[in-house]
Amino acid sequence: MDATEASRVIESLRYGLPPEGHICHFTVGRQDEIAALCKQLDDDRSNVLLLNANYGAGKTHLLRFVREEALRKGWMVSVVSMDSKSGVRFDQLSQVIGAVCRGIEIPNRAGKGVRCLLDGFDNSIMTGSLSEEVWPELHHDGKWDQKKVFETEAFYLGLRAWIKCPKDVGDYIVNWFENPHMNSDGRPSHLYKLLVDGMRRFYRDARPKGYFTKERLDLTRNDDLCWAFLRDLHLAAKAMMLRGFVLCLDEFEDVLYNLPRIDAKKKAFWNLFELFHGHQYKANAYFAVTPGFVQKCKQELARKGEYDYDFSQFDLLRQFEMTPIERDDIATLCERIVEAHSVAFSWNPSARCRNAISKKVESFSSDASQDRVRQFIRHVVQELDRSLDA
Repeated sequence: MDATEASRVIESLRYGLPPEGHICHFTVGRQDEIAALCKQLDDDRSNVLLLNANYGAGKTHLLRFVREEALRKGWMVSVVSMDSKSGVRFDQLSQVIGAVCRGIEIPNRAGKGVRCLLDGFDNSIMTGSLSEEVWPELHHDGKWDQKKVFETEAFYLGLRAWIKCPKDVGDYIVNWFENPHMNSDGRPSHLYKLLVDGMRRFYRDARPKGYFTKERLDLTRNDDLCWAFLRDLHLAAKAMMLRGFVLCLDEFEDVLYNLPRIDAKKKAFWNLFELFHGHQYKANAYFAVTPGFVQKCKQELARKGEYDYDFSQFDLLRQFEMTPIERDDIATLCERIVEAHSVAFSWNPSARCRNAISKKVESFSSDASQDRVRQFIRHVVQELDRSLDA
């Protein structure tokens, strides 16, 4: 990396945060475990995992590692932070769809959001790189009058309009997909006027106005439409010759602590089981949780008197947990931090500075705090900064 990029890396490390674009380089630990996690992204089979780690001890780092590795291997990715208090509730799938659309990223393409996906799809059409199996069925001899490829009218109408859309129509489509709960652009009459009747100079859709009902267009109406929309996102990625779609869900314990009612929690658990079992959506999904999450879920249900609940469902959830980082691993991480700092500021740390850092490495094993790795990273960068300014 050059000095500018190294400076950006160090700025992230000052806060103990994994630097975007270089997370793999700053991920240390048991290489066989890291390889096992990476191997899941080498095939097209559905993989859904709970990623276990304590707060401040690599939970988000693991999720960002998956994101970076997935993008590198040609997957479309969306990272979503669950936050029931800010309108991202896992019991409300339309809210999840909105957050997923806002977080979409595509390999080798700048930007984030559903606009990135739609622009990428349009570019694949223009360059002739769209799947040869999908393209003929999609445009239907240029008529664009049949929903053959995608399951939902919502995604099909949005994509079809995007191909020829004026800028104002594009903004409506983005708002519709990314904020289904927070705007009125999803009303069927409005969408019909804008995306069907208003696009007749480009497409001749013979279907009557009464066909475009709330059940077909309103993402807040039913869960089946939301699951189908997720499948359409995955199919769109495959049509663009990507590997598929990877979902990364952070702060998933929000379902335990911030959903107010037990029926909402049970609905969130059901959606979790649906993803794990692949009943509605077969793709890759990773949930960042703390150790003991499964037991906490059972305890919460028991605390609310839900004794007849099928607790065995939780035991079927596949989990992944990295072995705690050891001294040799932290020494390797330290060397990489020093190297990045040296490049960023074009200097060579003194022997006194390196000795001070070595002492921090030696004391790492005796630190029992949950966020010891994050704090160690911050302290190493602080020591390097002090030595540089001396």
